[in-house]
Amino acid sequence: VLAVVALLQRNEAEAQRQLSDLRGTAVAQQAATAVAAEGLAVRRADEARSLALAFGARQALGANNSDLALALASAANEITDPPAQARATLAQSAYARGARRSFAGAHQSWINAIALDPSGARLLTGSVDGALALWDTDSGALVQQEQFNDFTEAEGIRVNLASINALAFDPHDPTSAAIGSNALIFWDVEHWQERRRIDDVPGALTQSLAYSPDGQLLAAGYSSGELRVYDVSTSQPSISLRAHRDSIDTVAFSPDGTLLATGARDAAVSLWDVATGEQIDSWTPAPGEPVEALAFARDGRQLLVGLNESGMRAYDVDTRDEAWRMDDFEDGVPALDISPDGRWLAFTAYDSAVTVTDMATRTTRFSYVGHGARSEAVAFSPDGLLLYTGSFDTTARSWQVFSGALERFVRGYAPGSSTTKVVPLANGDFVTAGGEIDPRVLLWHDDEVVREFSGHTDSIAALAVSPDEQTALSGGFDGTVRYWNLATGELIDEFAIADALIVTAISYSRDGTRALVTSVDTGQLSSHIRLYHLASGKVAFEHKLDLSLALSGLFNADESAIIYAGASLSRAGQGVIAEVNLESDEVQERFANVHEHTIYTLALSPDGRRLASGAEDGLIVIWDTETAQETRRLIGHSDLVRSLNFSSDGQQLISASYDNTARIWDLSNWEELVRLEGHSDDLRYAAFALDGSGVLTSSGDGSVGIWRASFDPAAVQRWIAEERYLRELTCAERLQYGVEPCS
Repeated sequence: VLAVVALLQRNEAEAQRQLSDLRGTAVAQQAATAVAAEGLAVRRADEARSLALAFGARQALGANNSDLALALASAANEITDPPAQARATLAQSAYARGARRSFAGAHQSWINAIALDPSGARLLTGSVDGALALWDTDSGALVQQEQFNDFTEAEGIRVNLASINALAFDPHDPTSAAIGSNALIFWDVEHWQERRRIDDVPGALTQSLAYSPDGQLLAAGYSSGELRVYDVSTSQPSISLRAHRDSIDTVAFSPDGTLLATGARDAAVSLWDVATGEQIDSWTPAPGEPVEALAFARDGRQLLVGLNESGMRAYDVDTRDEAWRMDDFEDGVPALDISPDGRWLAFTAYDSAVTVTDMATRTTRFSYVGHGARSEAVAFSPDGLLLYTGSFDTTARSWQVFSGALERFVRGYAPGSSTTKVVPLANGDFVTAGGEIDPRVLLWHDDEVVREFSGHTDSIAALAVSPDEQTALSGGFDGTVRYWNLATGELIDEFAIADALIVTAISYSRDGTRALVTSVDTGQLSSHIRLYHLASGKVAFEHKLDLSLALSGLFNADESAIIYAGASLSRAGQGVIAEVNLESDEVQERFANVHEHTIYTLALSPDGRRLASGAEDGLIVIWDTETAQETRRLIGHSDLVRSLNFSSDGQQLISASYDNTARIWDLSNWEELVRLEGHSDDLRYAAFALDGSGVLTSSGDGSVGIWRASFDPAAVQRWIAEERYLRELTCAERLQYGVEPCS
């Protein structure tokens, strides 16, 4: 009996233990569930905060406040695995126009003057408190400092007469600069010391400086209204006279150095003959309004005048008649400059914005917001890619004139020729095709032409590189297709297309043994699609299209058919996309006619599931290739879309347009991700680098643009750290956007 009782007790104890274990497991599971729920709640809160910051960044971009946009976008990506929209906004903010460097910490008062050395590698800044600073423009590092002092008492206020009012670099000697202060100082930039000082206008401050284009003369305007033009080698004045009744605050030489313009607080502009010292003319743009800034147009035909209150005027240099004015803003223009190529006019106003306008149309292209106060000085870099400003907020900045993604332009064709195509290679090299003036194919390595392929007699409209990158095919307006050996430069074969005036598109098959060629005979209003066996040069397939223009063509995913696009002349030029079956020779217009205008380009996604088409009216359409149904329209270009290409992962699409822009589209949300601006003429082609790190563009301006376009968040963050000015959010901004507050 005792044994039975003991057994029952043991069983009861085991049951209680198991029940306790079950209860413990349930509690543990409940706790784990609670922790998971808490973690999920935290994650959702982090994602919501990230998306809110990304939204704020996009709003800031829309207001041209790239400083704030970049700061918010960076904060939005601080969480682990940020949302896709936050990652996209980071790239948008990084590659938008904005500040590249902030030059801060050397000045305690506002910056009056800036000057760039001839190479653009160093920047001088001078402030009203007599501080002079030299900066490395690439890194933003402070290289040298100097303090000039000449204190006096004026109405009980201690004033430093050694205020730096003007700076100028010798255009041909990067070691020599001129400083306008309580005297004219020639400064040795290399050894950071004074070379000589000229003080031949007693009691007057040197208010303005300008070197002649050849660097032999230096013009100086003084607070007394005196004008001096010095021979730089002797320091002797060739012109010495009282030019104005009040301080001469701005001087400028004409591009050929024969004329000198002066502007003063007496509201007058004067034009002088540099050789004789005689005054050619003097006029008053706005009575009673001081003249703040002057600049000659790059062709020397116009003189631009910045006024103290009523904007800007431009005058014909020969007649002195007013050519145009910009007075649609209630502000003065204390500083202005024209880009080296003459395309852009940059000016500052008495608010904190810096504006860049198109010189030809005088329309505002963009504005920079970021300085905490107005800018008193502005200057383009020698290559025109950066704009420098000096501000009342005691800092100077460099700003990207074009898209922040732009790295450089390279040129290899004769002046006036376009670059019609650019094809990137796996090793970072690329191949280009030239236009009518210079119809060559060029192979590039490290931005230099290493091989050229000559033979075409007219513009090259089509270019393709084989999958193994050993050969290339080119064709164009001379009605020929040329087959090149890229390694040797040898012409392997030439295919003359007798009935075609223009070769419009070329594609290799995946195995590189066949070539697809589309061509147009404008005389007969017809097109041909041909397939060549490259080894033999023989035509393996041919199809004629009557009353149709085939402007683009490519293989479908399994290479059983050719997809072509262009225009149907029987339908008044309406866009058409159709397939030609290579086995049956049947034509099928599977894709609905949604393009009302001629289609110029097609692109097939890497997986073959999407087709993109671009048309004359700027419309881009994305198609499902299986159903032949329209998936999405991408709207943004204002002119003809000339090329389309998918990224290697199929997540982005790049378009090149005659509106002078290329655009990268995010195909996960159908939004424009990055806009690439900088070419001075229409874009003919754009393609992603094969390693996904960048983009190549070709343009009617003859150049190839090389752009940064990585969208990996870590890579973008590294690039921002190296190439962009990233400011801290203020305490007020942290509170506004829900970021961890200031301590």
